[in-house]
Amino acid sequence: MKEYGTLIEKFLKEELSTEEFADKYIKSWLSEPGTIPEPLYRVLEDVFESAECYSPRATPENETGLFISGKTLRQDVVAESKRLETLRRHDPDA
Repeated sequence: MKEYGTLIEKFLKEELSTEEFADKYIKSWLSEPGTIPEPLYRVLEDVFESAECYSPRATPENETGLFISGKTLRQDVVAESKRLETLRRHDPDA
């Protein structure tokens, strides 16, 4: 679980580009053995879905349900990181 938090943190601190973040997050998620407890799973899955929809060619003006811009991905990750923080306050192991 810590790997996801590290990726999210590095992305939000702009230590990873949008492309790097999306690529690394997707690869981590797809190799996940499926042992993530609820509700943490739902938060991390939402990040995965946003990363999967990211397209470097998308802009906020031409986004569709299937393609989102880097700006939207960042907004989604910020929102999910807040959900993660709430979960961690209730369960420090999350």
